[in-house]
Amino acid sequence: MPQIPVVVEPPLVQAQTFEQSSLAHERKDYRTAFAGFAKLAEQGHAAAQNNLGVMYKDGQGVSKDNEQASVWYRKAAEQGNASAQFNLGLMYLGGQGVPKDEPLAVAWYRKAAEQEHANAQYNLGLMYAQGRGIPKDEQSAYFWWLLASAQGTQAVENRDIVGRTLSPEQRAAARAAALNWKPKAISYPSIVTR
Repeated sequence: MPQIPVVVEPPLVQAQTFEQSSLAHERKDYRTAFAGFAKLAEQGHAAAQNNLGVMYKDGQGVSKDNEQASVWYRKAAEQGNASAQFNLGLMYLGGQGVPKDEPLAVAWYRKAAEQEHANAQYNLGLMYAQGRGIPKDEQSAYFWWLLASAQGTQAVENRDIVGRTLSPEQRAAARAAALNWKPKAISYPSIVTR
């Protein structure tokens, strides 16, 4: 009598490094990615904390949970992670997982924008242009869109529109400020290992 082969599910491969977790995420192996990022996030790894927030926000490998997403974004943002600062700004702007708070959205966008995060620079420009969470200031909007457009974002069109409303002196001042602008250096705490 022939033997029937037994199919055995391979055990969950535990991602041990950030790179392994990132590769698992790229392969859409969300279970492995989530487990790896969670382990690293608990150890204080800021980029893993941000990625764990993304996975909670998008429901990848875990149930969608905006409150948990905002918790992990905040942990990474407080360590200076620009992507997490931007993501936390989005959460405050939309009132997702946190109370809606446009001034806090502006504050988090600013922290990320000061580290050259192009999307944060773009959104900060929007907040200035619309007077959301901060007094309306088209020259400041123009400044942030100058910086964002230098990185190839969609800011070019907005920059040009608002630029036409400014005086030549205001445009020149914003351009000079953008030329002299330097991103803030962030010093990250070391990763805590147990």
